[in-house]
Amino acid sequence: AEPQAFAEPFLRQISPRTPAAEKELIEHTGDVVALTRRFSAAEQEAIQRCLAIMCTGMSDFARRRSRRGLPASADLDRYCYVVAGCVGEMLTELFCAYSPEIAVHRPRMMALASSFGQGLQMTNILKDIWDDWEHGACWLPRDVFALRGIDISDLASERETPAFAQSIDALVGVARGHLVRALEYTQLLPASETGIRRFCLWAIGLAVLTLRNIHRQPNFASGQEVKVSRRSLRATIATLNALAGHDRGLSLVFAIATRGLPQSSTVPETDDDGMSRAES
Repeated sequence: AEPQAFAEPFLRQISPRTPAAEKELIEHTGDVVALTRRFSAAEQEAIQRCLAIMCTGMSDFARRRSRRGLPASADLDRYCYVVAGCVGEMLTELFCAYSPEIAVHRPRMMALASSFGQGLQMTNILKDIWDDWEHGACWLPRDVFALRGIDISDLASERETPAFAQSIDALVGVARGHLVRALEYTQLLPASETGIRRFCLWAIGLAVLTLRNIHRQPNFASGQEVKVSRRSLRATIATLNALAGHDRGLSLVFAIATRGLPQSSTVPETDDDGMSRAES
C-alpha cells in the first residue's frame, strides 16, 4: 500500500492526546518511506526487522497493560527487548553497514546490543514508575517484589517501606549490569568514530546519573525527584566528549560513577552469534 493510504486513515483514528511531533511524523509517512527506500538493502532489512519486532511486541504488551506489573523478570527482559533491545540490534547493523572496521566486531556487538537497550529502558522504567502508575500501567516484575513480601498491585502504599527500597535497588543493580555491557559495546567502536561513540556514551552517562539518583532516593514519589540536573548533565557530556576515544579513561570514569551502586549477577550473557536472548 502507498504510504499516504496508510497515514490518512491512521491520523483520523489516533487519540487527541497524541503528541504533535508524533502526528507530524505520521503526516510525513510518505517522505520517511521515500527516504528509507534510498538506503542499501542491508540497512532497509535492519530497519524492517526492528519495526516488525517492535510493532508485534509492543501491541502484545499494550494489551497486557495494568497496574499488576509483569509476572516475572523474564517478562521484563522481553519487554525491554521489544521496546529498546531490538533498536540496539538495528543500530548495530546500520553501524556495520556504514563501516567495515566496525563490522569486524559485529558478532560481539550484536551479543551486547540488546543489553545496551535494556540498561537504558530499565532506567526509564524505574524513573517513570509513578508517571506510568498514574496512567494505569506498571512495568515492574512481580517476582522481584514478591520475594520481599510486596504485592505490586498495592505498590503505592508500599513506597515508604524498606522492602520497596530493596526491590528498587535490586533492579538498579540489574540495570547497572546491562550498562557495563553497554560500555563494552561502545569500546568496540573504533576510537576514530567519535560521533558514534559520543552518541552511545551520552545515553550511558545519563542512565548512570539517573540510577545514582534512584539509588540515593529509592522511595521517590515523582520522576522529577530523581531527574538529572542540567549542571550534572553538562559536566558529564563534557567529560565523555573529552574521553570519547580513550578506553582506559572511559573505564575509570564509569567505575567511579557507578561506585556504590548495587551489583547483580543476574544479567544474562547473550550468545556471540548475535542471537538475542529474547529470540533464542
